[in-house]
Amino acid sequence: MSATNNKEKFRKPRPILWTATSLIIMYMVWCIVVPILTTTGHLYSIQSPECLNNTEFESRRHYEQKIVCLWSSLNLALCIILLLKVWIKRFVHVCVFLIIVGVIMICTFDTIQKNEIQGMENLKKHYLALLTHNNTENMLMDKNCDIFTNMYHWQTKFKCCGLESYQDWNSVIPDSCLCEGEDNKSGCVGAGDTLVYEKPCFPIVVSLAEKQRSTFQMIVTVWVVIIGVPFAIFLFIGIILLICVILRMNSSHCRYVLKRWKDKICANKKVPVVFIRKNNNNQTAEEKVEEQHTIMYPHDACVDITQCPPSDNPVIMIPLSLLRRLQEELDPPPVQHKVQNEKCHCIFPPSPRIRPFYTVLVDDDSPLLPGNAVVVDAHKPTQECYWSEGHRAFEVREIVWPQVKMQDTTEPNNG
Repeated sequence: MSATNNKEKFRKPRPILWTATSLIIMYMVWCIVVPILTTTGHLYSIQSPECLNNTEFESRRHYEQKIVCLWSSLNLALCIILLLKVWIKRFVHVCVFLIIVGVIMICTFDTIQKNEIQGMENLKKHYLALLTHNNTENMLMDKNCDIFTNMYHWQTKFKCCGLESYQDWNSVIPDSCLCEGEDNKSGCVGAGDTLVYEKPCFPIVVSLAEKQRSTFQMIVTVWVVIIGVPFAIFLFIGIILLICVILRMNSSHCRYVLKRWKDKICANKKVPVVFIRKNNNNQTAEEKVEEQHTIMYPHDACVDITQCPPSDNPVIMIPLSLLRRLQEELDPPPVQHKVQNEKCHCIFPPSPRIRPFYTVLVDDDSPLLPGNAVVVDAHKPTQECYWSEGHRAFEVREIVWPQVKMQDTTEPNNG
């Protein structure tokens, strides 16, 4: 019995499942290796200028290590859930967790980029502030000044002089600026009686500082893309489906709302009415039997669907001005009824609304009849008698023909 339950619980091994498992395991290895390389510093360039502020640099590097460890933990959990999803039937959906991981990674990646930009700005401000320093000669004699020690290192290593020019040193030029060449063709320039390096140091240092973290930036960018592409696909599909559902459910309602706005702007409000023939007493016995059959079996009036008319709905919408005219000139005047919309068995059912509806007794040759009016007999109910407002439907068949409701209530007792 337990063996049967296990077979029902786990999926049958197939090549596509083994392929998915292999890809997930490879990604798990990635999630383990990247934090190790980041913590040990192997993702940073070996060639590093010594000009960086050590405290600031170490703080930023420690923050990046914590971010990478957070990414690794989230993605390892995601991989475990994916493995369970691949092999176990009816397991939890991973879309929500994937979206959470994607949002966290994208947001933290943005903070990493901002911190890097801020670090470069701080570096530039830190050293370019020396250009306005008035005590350069005393600082040259101070061997404990880390900033100038780093500048000496740059000038010796990169064969440059000054931050933006050798003239930054004024007349006190350090020995590390002295050029070993013999003429101007070797990258040297004359400064008084000596030759110094012509290239400034700061552009070189900034370039090296930007390249120092290029490997780390490339790794985290690839990592964000690996998670971001499925995240973007799921998000895009979800938005498209949501839009389709909303348009599917509310297209008729939107058209109705726009029509209502148009009627209000144009002062062209309309009301639903049914015109009922006034003189309907001259009937034969056969017509009465047929009418009784229509009342009892309204849906049998048209057996062949291909021969049925498109619709026999007599409800039409007339302007409010015409209704007022009918109330003034007809005897008896139109009768008002209150109708509530039918219940809708849908995902988002509309709220109940009560609307006025009018029945009008009129002669066939009355000049007040609109051109599109359908005059019905008081003893011949139609199959359809309703009007709709967006996704709300108002059924009035039992109001126009009360005998239909009476027949529906007495029919079970006859059986």
